[in-house]
Amino acid sequence: MNMRLGGRRRGRDSGFQWLIIGIVLGMSCAFSFGLALYVFEIIEVTLDEEALQETRTTVITATPGPENTDPGTQPTGETPVVETTLSEPSPEQNETLEATGGQETPEPTPLPGGGDGGGQESGTSAPDTNLTQTPLPGGATATPTIGFSTDFNAQGSPEAALETTPIGLPDQPTLPPLLAAIRTPLVSVDGGVFRMGTTEDEGLAAVADCTNRDGGTCEESYFTDSIPPHDVQVGDFQIEMYEVSVGQYVAFLNSLVEQNPGTRPHLSACNGQPCALVVGDNGGQNSDIIYNAEAGRYAVRSEVVDRSNYPMTFVTWEGAKAYCQAIGRYLPTEAEWERAARGPQNTIYPWGPQWRTDDIANTARSGNNRAGTWVVDTNAAQGASAWGAANMAGNVAEWTNDYYSETTYAERAATGQVVVDPRGPNVGDRVVVRGGSWDTVPFFSRSVHRRAFAPGDANPVVGFRCAAEPSATSSAATDTTQQPGLDSGQ
Repeated sequence: MNMRLGGRRRGRDSGFQWLIIGIVLGMSCAFSFGLALYVFEIIEVTLDEEALQETRTTVITATPGPENTDPGTQPTGETPVVETTLSEPSPEQNETLEATGGQETPEPTPLPGGGDGGGQESGTSAPDTNLTQTPLPGGATATPTIGFSTDFNAQGSPEAALETTPIGLPDQPTLPPLLAAIRTPLVSVDGGVFRMGTTEDEGLAAVADCTNRDGGTCEESYFTDSIPPHDVQVGDFQIEMYEVSVGQYVAFLNSLVEQNPGTRPHLSACNGQPCALVVGDNGGQNSDIIYNAEAGRYAVRSEVVDRSNYPMTFVTWEGAKAYCQAIGRYLPTEAEWERAARGPQNTIYPWGPQWRTDDIANTARSGNNRAGTWVVDTNAAQGASAWGAANMAGNVAEWTNDYYSETTYAERAATGQVVVDPRGPNVGDRVVVRGGSWDTVPFFSRSVHRRAFAPGDANPVVGFRCAAEPSATSSAATDTTQQPGLDSGQ
């Protein structure tokens, strides 16, 4: 009895064990068979892309620092921090996130050139970019911010384009109202091809006039750097009608004081170099600018006469460039200066081909035998160039933007080509100065004559005027003696 019962129990347990063994063997065979098919590429394993919820979209908002231009200024603020936001979009809702928090962004701003991304070929998988600009006070604009997506599942679809909110630049330089108010009005100069320089015959005739007519001492070597004549091409531009005045430069220096109270910016604030000499500086005893240490302000020297509207002198090359940059303009190139002085007829003097003895220009041979500069708008109509720029012959010589080389003209002419938008050497120890001055004979006031000064040379015979792009706004004429910040010292 006991043995039969025990036998039945052993049979039932044995069957269950064989069932388990069979299942295990079956699964093993199936797995091995499937693995073999995969290894020999008979079947292919795919993933359900819609099930992937870990795709990340990175939004990078970066505002690049502005270049040092032209026409330009140097920002002093810190570079904005680049911010990154991660998101997990689903196929049903591909939201774009702002770098500042995950809110919905505004509608994308269309790129110039239409809705095709500014000419980008269709069908590419490159991420779309959208540029936005935030207006700043005074008409300036912030550097555009760029948003782009690294979601490569988007296949370049419009939904992948990301619009970001521009990061504000609190220290983005804008034109101070004081400087905007006192900028010199501009005159337009037509670009084109013109013959720059002069001929040997003209130079020899000018030397003869210097000796015989003006009683001066001139030599042939004085004009050899102005030959041979060669064709150059410049674009349209504008140039200031008058030379920059003392009052205008005082306003510039005081604007620098307002940015850094308690400093004397004329000593080192112009691209890290001295801007100008003032009374009290070594060599500045004849400067038209004084510094009031008690008030911490600059003022126009006016012991005998108010010098506000006389041309700025005792200014360095860096001081001239920094002023032009501060008002949104630039120092003209040598070629631009000559084009503005010679006019469309390419004359030797601003008013024509011959020197005039009727006191039309302020030189050492002026009819009234004056010594020193005169007010910047003196004889503005009679002595102006065809474009309307006054005193480009005499009064003060003027800094240009180009380093000097005595072989520049010969090198250009040797190419046999029209030189487009010519510039001087990249480096040098002297800078081109143009236009003659109150202490020179008319030979030096010829529009073709070249002189050279060290960039740090601040003296009583060199001033400057600024140039501007053709689209720049021309300020109305302003009496600089009535502007706030243009203090007059007594």
